[in-house]
Amino acid sequence: MEVVVTREIFWNISHGNRLSFYLLSSASILIFSYFLFSLLRILWKTHLGSIKSALNRRISDFINYALIQRKIWRKKLPGLMHYGLFWPFLALFIGTCLVAIEYDFGIRFLYGNFYLIFSFVLDIAGVILISGLLIALYRRLIERPFFLENSWQDVYVISSLLIVAISGFITEGLRIAYNNPFFEVYSPIGYSIAQLLRSLGIEGERASFFHWYAWWFHAVVSLIFIAFIPYSKTFHFLLAGINIFLRPHNHPGALSTPDLEHMENIGVSRISDFNGKQILDLFSCMECGRCNENCPTHITGKPLSPMYYTRDLRNYLKDKIYHLNRKGFENPITGSLISQDTIWACTTCRNCEEACPVFISYVDKIVEMRRYLVLMESRFPTEVQIAFRGMENNSNPWNISSSSRADWAKDLDIKILSEGHRPEYLFWVGCAGSFEERGKRISKAFVKILREADVDFGILGVEEGCTGDSARRIGNEYLFQILAQNNIEMLNRYGIKKIITNCPHCYNTLKNEYPVFGGNYEVYHGTEFILALLRKGRIRFKGTFEKRITYHDSCYLGRYNNIYDSPRLLLQSIPGVNIVEMERSRENGLCCGAGGGRMWMEEKLGTRINRKRLEDVLGARVEALSVACPFCMIMLGNQIREMDMDSIIKPYDLIEIVASAM
Repeated sequence: MEVVVTREIFWNISHGNRLSFYLLSSASILIFSYFLFSLLRILWKTHLGSIKSALNRRISDFINYALIQRKIWRKKLPGLMHYGLFWPFLALFIGTCLVAIEYDFGIRFLYGNFYLIFSFVLDIAGVILISGLLIALYRRLIERPFFLENSWQDVYVISSLLIVAISGFITEGLRIAYNNPFFEVYSPIGYSIAQLLRSLGIEGERASFFHWYAWWFHAVVSLIFIAFIPYSKTFHFLLAGINIFLRPHNHPGALSTPDLEHMENIGVSRISDFNGKQILDLFSCMECGRCNENCPTHITGKPLSPMYYTRDLRNYLKDKIYHLNRKGFENPITGSLISQDTIWACTTCRNCEEACPVFISYVDKIVEMRRYLVLMESRFPTEVQIAFRGMENNSNPWNISSSSRADWAKDLDIKILSEGHRPEYLFWVGCAGSFEERGKRISKAFVKILREADVDFGILGVEEGCTGDSARRIGNEYLFQILAQNNIEMLNRYGIKKIITNCPHCYNTLKNEYPVFGGNYEVYHGTEFILALLRKGRIRFKGTFEKRITYHDSCYLGRYNNIYDSPRLLLQSIPGVNIVEMERSRENGLCCGAGGGRMWMEEKLGTRINRKRLEDVLGARVEALSVACPFCMIMLGNQIREMDMDSIIKPYDLIEIVASAM
């Protein structure tokens, strides 16, 4: 008699039992669907963004980050673990769907060679899944990284999947042990279990008896797990890919530009004020802890933890969905659910966003909450009032008279646009470069370099104003827009096309944020501009800089504008320089603590961020520190002095090093 290479799908399960299974399955799917449709209803009423825009890039992102999961592989063990969970889970899900299609629709394809391949693939997927789950247990129960938080959900999810996988193999082994068909050797794990059972005398009717109980145990645990998925972090399995696909493709860290004249409420005070993409972020989080591991506020003991922030907002929204509490969506969360200390702690460094495997954004949510506190309730740290007053009255956060903005250049005979000059490049000095003592020395050094390279440049002098970066990130969007419009009107009046600046905050604002208001310019950071001059042979080094040095990446130059190589290449070109990278550098570099308007706020909670960063510098065992941002220079320079480390390590702006080597 010819042996048919296949298996009966509901083998050993009676028609009555099958009906019971379908009733339980329906209940599980209904519980799953209730939450899913509740979430979709919320998202339907919000703006998720255009799917058609940048479609090719979205597809590329989905392949690279949702399927290949490039960000996850930055760390080998977590990457291996996630691969051991994602792909086997997906394979087993597809396999279950194929079984359902064959049985429910009568489309017969699980036989012959296809069945053998099908059986082999699913067995291997099951083994890999169990391996991934064991690694997950090891990380959570034994390794226990500080940034991971264990909860009963984590234990339940991992344990449930382990039980599902192991009980599936046992059920398969009992089925094969019943009559031991030779072709089931292509189910290597199930076949091996069957041989073990047969050696113990479990075969034939005894195998059938135990199989019935094993099958129901496996089915019930699986259905309970499916019903639980939307109510746990496992839900990210379904939403993370969508979140990656829908991520915005404007510049990193981009903020919304509200129409202040026509909006009744500005910023976020209720969960319903978030847009659809921001809500999708909350449910895409897998709580892997990578954001916490890299967040300067979390690792220095501040109340802001990106993972907990996301979890708290998501749990609040879940609670409203569970209890059909529509009014709850309108309850204030700013300052209550999310404390003001949490909201003001953020440095907007984007290290959390850079680390997140599913591209969750945090900075935009924090800034929206700040906008509500500042513009709708006039609640902000007391010391920020000085910076606001300074930007309003003198167009600089130091609140120094605007009439002295160009005093640093009095003896340098620099072209000033108001005197009728129309140079090729505008040197945007910035507030720090105009008023802060070390910043003024750096500005003079930059002028020296530009003149040596015979660059046609000029400055605005007293007409230059603050770009408004700090005002915007503190939440004073109204003040930012006034500053931006004033600057753009002046720049356009002078016909400015090309701008050079040494401040990454000015650079980011001029390049990425002013175009929304009609200010479109070619903007260069000083380091990339000097490197271009060097490559053209317009700069030559006559001296050396014989030091072992490390470079600190500015957040707004690096993570906001992807400028990592230019400063390093410039340093490498200087004779005598020996560059040593810190353990946390480039994309993973730790913030100095000044961004997001924190430059103008007291740091009262936890360890100072600049102190933590200086520990990284000292760990590199260097004698000099190089920066390319005036805020970084102030923060790290101050900490060096406070710790009495002046004799051990010297801080330099990269511009100063270049000028001295010339």
